Amino acid sequence: MKDKNQLKSSSTLFGLALKTSKNLFPKVLSPLFFTLALWIAVAAIGFVWPLSLLFTFPLLFAPSSFAFLLSVNALNMGQEATPSSYFLFFMRFFSRDVFGSYRLLRNFFLSLLLSLFLSFLFGLLYVKGASFADASFMESFDAFLEYQKTSNLEALQKLMETDLHLLRFRFYLSVFFLSSFCLIYLHLFLRSGIIPLILRGSGSFPYRVRLAVYSLALRQKGVRYNAHYYGAMLPLYLFIMAFFVLGEYVSSLFLEDVLSQSIVILMGGVSGALLGLLLVLPFYDEVLYGLAGRYEVLFNKTSLLISEEALHQFATMKSEADNQMKMAEKNIERVKKLMEEASKGNEDKSSSSKEEKQSEKNEGSDDEHNS
Repeated sequence: MKDKNQLKSSSTLFGLALKTSKNLFPKVLSPLFFTLALWIAVAAIGFVWPLSLLFTFPLLFAPSSFAFLLSVNALNMGQEATPSSYFLFFMRFFSRDVFGSYRLLRNFFLSLLLSLFLSFLFGLLYVKGASFADASFMESFDAFLEYQKTSNLEALQKLMETDLHLLRFRFYLSVFFLSSFCLIYLHLFLRSGIIPLILRGSGSFPYRVRLAVYSLALRQKGVRYNAHYYGAMLPLYLFIMAFFVLGEYVSSLFLEDVLSQSIVILMGGVSGALLGLLLVLPFYDEVLYGLAGRYEVLFNKTSLLISEEALHQFATMKSEADNQMKMAEKNIERVKKLMEEASKGNEDKSSSSKEEKQSEKNEGSDDEHNS
């Protein structure tokens, strides 16, 4: 019964987001145009220099996505989405209460690890499948392992450049790795989009507070939240993946030597994914606002719990600090007393020594007088 309710709730969220995004679409053409222009720049630079995605993604793609998200919110509140407001929203992404919410660096390494693991599994399956379909594949693969074992680099390089089996293996493996990395990273980015919306009506908060609230809330209601999120977002992800594959296919049509152009094919897929995401971006934003509203009470309660725990820790630390201060004051008093007693003892010894010396002097003068 609970799964049926979750499914119904997620389908309701999907329906509401689809309805509101359709009504909203004509109003978001201006921010959509600016977002499109920036994403075209990301894709164009990526075709020329693929490594530029490491810079253009956090500096252009991420802030433009956030600016569009706030533009949709402004329109829902009856305000206008002007070019100046879009630029202000774009720059706000780099503020202390937003920047870091999308966890770009953490998601990068997580995507890298996951894509490496999946590529390893894909490589094993490909070798087994190719050897089963064509026995000559294993001959090429065994030769590759032998040259690598004996460090015969010249023969190894020649084999990699001429053997069709290995060329296909390298091509499919590199395309799978790069594609899985980009799709996983995009998924993690889109999933993190709700974090800047947490506690949005309660003033400015550092992003670390929002991250803590988000993580703790998902530990409490993660199954329910994921059912709502993926129930509404699954069609969007399938749509983006379809455009990604379509982009790779279209880019391959313009290449003569496909097996040596995996990076170009990847950029075709990235461009297709960006186009697909752009078409459904209003729907995605409406899903985020729907989730933020539905789980607002949970996020607020979690924030209150974290604040109370922090206050309790501060109170405990203050109590311990007060106790340590009292102990330090007592130790200071004890040391002062010891120093006073030691000083008084030294004075008594000094006076006693002087009396003894004076007595000895007197006795010596008496002896001289008697003699």
